[in-house]
Amino acid sequence: MTARSDPAPGATRRRLRTAVTAVLAASAMLWVSGAPAGAWSSDDGAVAVFGGTNADYGYSVAVDSSGNVYTTGYFNGTVDFDPGAGTANLTSNGYKDVFVSKLDSSGNYVWAKNFGGTGNDMGYSVAVDSSGNVYTTGYFTGTVDFDPGAGTTNLVPNGSSDAFVSKLDSSGDLVWAKNLDVQIVGFGQFDRTALSIAVDSS
Repeated sequence: MTARSDPAPGATRRRLRTAVTAVLAASAMLWVSGAPAGAWSSDDGAVAVFGGTNADYGYSVAVDSSGNVYTTGYFNGTVDFDPGAGTANLTSNGYKDVFVSKLDSSGNYVWAKNFGGTGNDMGYSVAVDSSGNVYTTGYFTGTVDFDPGAGTTNLVPNGSSDAFVSKLDSSGDLVWAKNLDVQIVGFGQFDRTALSIAVDSS
C-alpha cells in the first residue's frame, strides 16, 4: 500500500519525511508520515534512513518476491542513498530529479539511480515484475537523459512536460524509456503526468 506523505508541520528543513515499514511476514508495505527522514523498519528491528538537507520526497514503494524494496520520488541537491555505513551519493541534474532506489529485505543498500534534466522531474509510482525489472512513471520537463549509466537516452516532452515510463533491469540499468503525451486536468503546467503504474504476469 502506498500513500503520499507530506513533511511534518514546522519542519526546519525540507527533506524526506516518510517512513517505510515492511511487514515481512505479510509481504506488505506501509508508507507513513512523521519520521525525521526516509526510514526503513523491519520486523527484526532493523532501521535504515536516507535523505539530504533539501527537498527530498518519496511517493511510492514496491516489494518483489524476495522482499527487496524499491522506492521512487524526487530529490534536490546531493543525497547519500546508502542507509548504512557506506556512501552512495547522487546529485540532481536540475532542481528536482527522479530517483529509484533498491534495498534488500533487511533494508541494506543495493543500488540507487537518478535521472532528470535542468528543471522539475518527478517519479510518482514504481512497480517490479517477477524478473526483478523495475518500472517507474511520473513526469519530466525539458530534455532528460533517462539512462542512469554511461549511455544516453534523451527524451523531449511534447509540451512543457510529459508523462514517462521507464524500465530498469534488476541491476538498475536502463532497458527502455518512453514518453506519453497524456493530460490530467487540474495539474496546471505539470498536467501531463502519470500517477500510477502496474505490471502484469507477462
